[in-house]
Amino acid sequence: MWFYIFGVLIVNESQVVPHFFMWNEDVASRGSNKVSSSLLTLLEFNEILRSKDNLIIRSDSCSGQNKNSTILFLYQYLVLKGYFKVIEHKFPKVGHSYPDSDLGRIEKNLRKHETIFLPEQYREIIMQSGRNHHVTDKTTHFRNFKALHSKFQITNKKKGMPSMKKLLSETALSGLE
Repeated sequence: MWFYIFGVLIVNESQVVPHFFMWNEDVASRGSNKVSSSLLTLLEFNEILRSKDNLIIRSDSCSGQNKNSTILFLYQYLVLKGYFKVIEHKFPKVGHSYPDSDLGRIEKNLRKHETIFLPEQYREIIMQSGRNHHVTDKTTHFRNFKALHSKFQITNKKKGMPSMKKLLSETALSGLE
């Protein structure tokens, strides 16, 4: 069985705090809905992040998870709901990637275990792989951003796309609550 880990590092002037979301394949697959849901969950419960006007996100260029219209839809939602005034998503230059020392350390520690039977064992390995690791078992409450895409016929086409502000009215956003 596959087990998915999505990591987020919250970096501010004084600290770096790793947050990890984990779920297994019988709960959900991997993709932009899961990344968006995990980010939204983190932002809803992290008052330090919500107290900022600007959010800068750095990620790899994986189009299936990080570089797509679902993530853009999430960012529009966050701005229109008043979480942030500006969201900037930065990607590395082609051929480069950002160092993910926390994820690398976790992967190294996971390889030391020949067999892992329970999600709790994954959680324990993640917690032991560094200081201040926060782990959220994401077994429920994945939002369906893609359903809203379909509902409002959002496509990646540049021509004829309705305004995002119109699409993301309070009525439309109620589908994510």
